[in-house]
Amino acid sequence: MKYNNLKVGDWVETCNMLPGIVQKIDGDDVEIFYPHYAFKYPGEYYGGSLCSIEHCGVHKISPEYAIALMAIGEEKLFEIGLAMEKDSGFNQALWETRVMQEYDDMIRNLQKDS
Repeated sequence: MKYNNLKVGDWVETCNMLPGIVQKIDGDDVEIFYPHYAFKYPGEYYGGSLCSIEHCGVHKISPEYAIALMAIGEEKLFEIGLAMEKDSGFNQALWETRVMQEYDDMIRNLQKDS
């Protein structure tokens, strides 16, 4: 079964805080390469993390959104998620809006400081 028109090379969002890249699709199972693990564990991580499209909520995202997630980082994303959960519960559309607002603020602050 084909979900979300996923193909090898697509950026995806999963249950992991940071995005990954589709390496292989086998029915509902998807192998994901997480770039942040490759940086964290050089020479030890080559991808192949297994996720389920249906159960893990794997879905395609834009490269721009993937860049925003990577730039913000795992710790700050976790803080944003906790604050959202406390305020109104988790909502995917609201999450994406909040992530992009955080990214835009971060870029503005960097431009202001330089």
